[in-house]
Amino acid sequence: MYKPPLKVGIVGCGGVSKGVYVDLYAGLGEIAQVVAVADMRDEMAEERRQHLVDAYLAEAASNRVLAARASGTDQREVYIKKADAADVAAKNNIRKYNNHEELLKDEEVQVMVLLTNPTIRAVPVVAAAQAGKHVFSEGPMAPSVEEADAIVDAVKKSGIKYHNQCMPMYTRGVALAQKAVASGKMGKMGFAKIEMNRYRPPSYYKGWQGKWELEGGNAAYHHGRYWIDPFLWIVGTPIVEVFAHAGPQLRDIETDSVAMTLVRFANGANPLCAVTITWSFVTIGLDTPSPGSCVIHLIF
Repeated sequence: MYKPPLKVGIVGCGGVSKGVYVDLYAGLGEIAQVVAVADMRDEMAEERRQHLVDAYLAEAASNRVLAARASGTDQREVYIKKADAADVAAKNNIRKYNNHEELLKDEEVQVMVLLTNPTIRAVPVVAAAQAGKHVFSEGPMAPSVEEADAIVDAVKKSGIKYHNQCMPMYTRGVALAQKAVASGKMGKMGFAKIEMNRYRPPSYYKGWQGKWELEGGNAAYHHGRYWIDPFLWIVGTPIVEVFAHAGPQLRDIETDSVAMTLVRFANGANPLCAVTITWSFVTIGLDTPSPGSCVIHLIF
C-alpha cells in the first residue's frame, strides 16, 4: 500500500545539517521530504534551504542516469521512482522560519528534526510534542535529568513518536556480550573497564564546542555517551557509588577534554563490582581529528 512521504521540518541549520542531513534526506524522498527549515540566523536557513533543493535535484539526475543504465525492468523502475520522488521534493516550497515555534505552526510539517546545539533540547521537543509533531533529535537527549524527564513526560502525554540520535552502538558483538554476562555462565564479574581514546586539536573548539552553555559537556557527556549506554547495558547492574574527575586537560576550554570515573555497581551475590571509565580527547597525537578507539574489558 502506498504511503505518502512524511513531511519534515528541520530546526537548526548549522554544521551537522549541512554535513549529514542534507545528503541523508536527499536520498529519502520516497519516505520523507523536507518542507521547512528554521534557524535564528536567516542566512543559515536560506543556505540550507537551497542546499536541500540542489541535493534533491542532484539525486533525481543521478537516479535517472542509473535508470538509463539499468539491466532489468525492476531495477529501472526502482531508480525511476527514486528520481520522481526527489523531483517532487525539489519542487516543494521549502519554507524558512526564524525559530521552532513558527515552524511548529506549519500544518504540513509532521516531523520535527532537531539539530540544535546539545543544550537546546527540552523546550523545542516538548513544544513539538504538544503540537502533535513527531520528533527526531540529535544527541545528547538533554543536558540535565530534569529536562530529559520533561521530554519523556511530554512524549508520553502526546503519544507522538520520539527518537534521540545514537550511532550503531548495539552491534552483534555488544548484544552477545550482554547475553553472556546476563546468563551468569561466566561467573561473577569482579572488574570492568571502558576506555575511549580520541583526539581533537585546539582548532576543534573554535565554535560552540567546549562551552558549558552551548555544549553542556564534552568528553563524557557529548561524546562518551555513545559507549556509556551499551557498556551499562552489558554490565547490567545498578550503580551504587561514583567518584570522578573531569577537566579541560591540555585545552583552553570550559568543559572536559578528559574524564576519569571509578564506579561501583551492585552485582548480585558479589557485593560490589568496580568499574573504571576513561574518556579522552587528547590521547592521539595527530594534527587532524581521529575516530580513535573504544575498548571494553570485563574480568570474571
